[in-house]
Amino acid sequence: PRCGHTIDPASGDLAWWQKRIGSRPGDEARIHPSMIGSIAIDHSDDGEAQVHLFDLEGNRQAFFDGEVIPAPYEAWARKLQRQWPHIRIDVRD
Repeated sequence: PRCGHTIDPASGDLAWWQKRIGSRPGDEARIHPSMIGSIAIDHSDDGEAQVHLFDLEGNRQAFFDGEVIPAPYEAWARKLQRQWPHIRIDVRD
C-alpha cells in the first residue's frame, strides 16, 4: 500500500510509511511503543482531523498522520493504549 502502519514482529516497533510508489520505499519512520509519550487528535479544524505522535520527550514523530492509520483515529489510539497504558491520548474538539 501507498501508506500505512504495522507492528514489526521482530522488533515490536510501530512502523509507518507514506508515499510509497512501486519499489520506492517512500517516507517511513518507526518507534517502539514503550517510547511513545502521546497521540494527539485534533478535530478543531474543518475537514479531516489532525493526528500526531510524540515520543516520551515530546518530540513529534515525522510522517505520522491520519494517512497512516485508519479512522476512527481515537479508536485506533485506544487500541494501542490498551497494550501500552502509559501512552496518553489527547483529543481536541
